[in-house]
Amino acid sequence: MAYRSIILPLLALILAFGGKQSYAQQASEIRLLIDSGQYEKALPMARQLVAKSPKQPDNNYLLGSLLYKVRRYDEAVEPLRVATSKRADAYELLADAYAKGYHFSEALTTLERYRATLVKKKQ
Repeated sequence: MAYRSIILPLLALILAFGGKQSYAQQASEIRLLIDSGQYEKALPMARQLVAKSPKQPDNNYLLGSLLYKVRRYDEAVEPLRVATSKRADAYELLADAYAKGYHFSEALTTLERYRATLVKKKQ
């Protein structure tokens, strides 16, 4: 019994640390696939990455930009919307995805938010 109380937390720490390594590896693999133009192959991996941490802006930006590149504009909207919480560059892509999906009022609103963000950051 004493071994269980020591081994289980130790095993949990090892799995948690190992999960973070595979997370970084998976993100770099996705970027390599995108750089080589293999968007369809990278898409399930990016979806899986977002499923692991759905509120992480960089992962959502990766998925959203990938969906945008394969012209799935309506699907790209939600991950790009999440990405705008920390990434100002996601606004442009989100506005364009809205426009290409014929949601012009949302595109305009997004561009106005982008402008306000740039003014706030003095860019």
